[in-house]
Amino acid sequence: MEWLESLGYLGVVIGAIMEGEIVIISFIQLAQLGYLKLSIVIFLFSLATFLTDWFCFFMGRKKGRQYILNHPKLQGRFSRMDQLMNRRKQVLLLSYRFMYGFRIVLPILFGLSSVSIRQFVFYSILGNILWVGFYATLGYFFSEVVIKHLEWIQANLLYIFLVIAGLVFIIWYFVNRRSRVKEKEES
Repeated sequence: MEWLESLGYLGVVIGAIMEGEIVIISFIQLAQLGYLKLSIVIFLFSLATFLTDWFCFFMGRKKGRQYILNHPKLQGRFSRMDQLMNRRKQVLLLSYRFMYGFRIVLPILFGLSSVSIRQFVFYSILGNILWVGFYATLGYFFSEVVIKHLEWIQANLLYIFLVIAGLVFIIWYFVNRRSRVKEKEES
């Protein structure tokens, strides 16, 4: 497991950029097992998510308007989003890290909107601290349960996977069903 100790921190950074919750929980577990240092995992994860948010924000600020102008179909959607953004700016800025599937899109949209750099700095740091703190704590306590029951989990991994896959499918089905009903109502 020497490779894990040497490349683990790089994995934290790449994982933070690409995914989120599962990655931090997994790396917290590795830290609890002694392969990585907990404080470094949390610091690198926080830094990588913060820098990813900033990259997306500035991409929206620099290139977003031109992209919207080049794609007329998006202009109506952007207009509605901008109105929502102005009404619920603080809530969205504080909570976008917790909105799975919107972590890349919303910082880009914040860059496009009237959100000032100062506002984005403040809420991005605060939201990042809350998000990383929540999942790091969850990972820390969850990892003890996983480690304690590792033998049982390994023996029943297929069943656990099937249950999780079934739940994901059920959620996906109802979310898609709801969006199809809304699309029909709008038509």
